[in-house]
Amino acid sequence: MMSKKITVLFLLTLIVGAIFWLNYSPSDLFGSKKIQIAYRIFSARAPGSAQPPSITFYLDKPRPIISIAVFEESDAKKNKFPHALWHLVADSAVTNVTEFIYGDNVPGMKPEIPQSLPEALQPGGNYLLAVETGDKIKGEITFHPPGN
Repeated sequence: MMSKKITVLFLLTLIVGAIFWLNYSPSDLFGSKKIQIAYRIFSARAPGSAQPPSITFYLDKPRPIISIAVFEESDAKKNKFPHALWHLVADSAVTNVTEFIYGDNVPGMKPEIPQSLPEALQPGGNYLLAVETGDKIKGEITFHPPGN
């Protein structure tokens, strides 16, 4: 009698476990809640052009971003509230973002300080990009504009 009860409980546990596993991916359960970010630098087209290279950032998947900020890496490591060289926050309508270019307008976002402009990045400098979604998932990447 006891073995039949144990068998039924074991099978019930397997069924519940299978249903749970099928509805939730392992990354949802055990994966980190971080945004993966990559970047690519596109140099100015004309040789000798005074235009700085553009830096495009790519997110691992479309996300409802509420904050994008760039800091000098040393400032971000030393200070609790570092000076943002470029800081955008979500406008009234948050849109999913998959990529953006440093200093450009991002749909659904506006400068944190109205009418502020992104500061120029120094060639060869070390910078930190920090991104955050509405559900507090964060991501960051250190990047380096090419030196002269």
